[in-house]
Amino acid sequence: MLDFRLERVMKIAESEKRSLETQYRVLFDRFEQLAHGLLDLAEEKKSIQRNLQDKMKQSITIDLMKRQIYDVEKMERLITERTLQYDRAKYQLEQFKAVLLKKAIEVKKYEKIKQKQSRMNRSAARKKEMRLLDEVAALHSTKNS
Repeated sequence: MLDFRLERVMKIAESEKRSLETQYRVLFDRFEQLAHGLLDLAEEKKSIQRNLQDKMKQSITIDLMKRQIYDVEKMERLITERTLQYDRAKYQLEQFKAVLLKKAIEVKKYEKIKQKQSRMNRSAARKKEMRLLDEVAALHSTKNS
């Protein structure tokens, strides 16, 4: 059986694809961490706001109220910052996914070419075998004649 002439190129493409998949998983994990962190911050902000509302129903000092409002504003800034990080990570993930898809298509093309070449090689080998059998049969029939 003949070797696939693009075997080395296909192996490199497969290796690059595996590497890209690993990098994608790392990016995806970071994206998930950012998403969970964002949800945690939103919950924390709600908790601080509820706490502030509860305290405002009672008599509280202006200093305490200022601190509570400052905490809410601080949470809003953190949420805004984390949202930007989340959006950037999502964009990176989408871009990386497109690159990974292109590489997967490239590898698939090489696999199809390899399969086609393999079928052609088997067909050529069968034809060669048939020709040899025909020649042997012809030689046999001429010897017997």
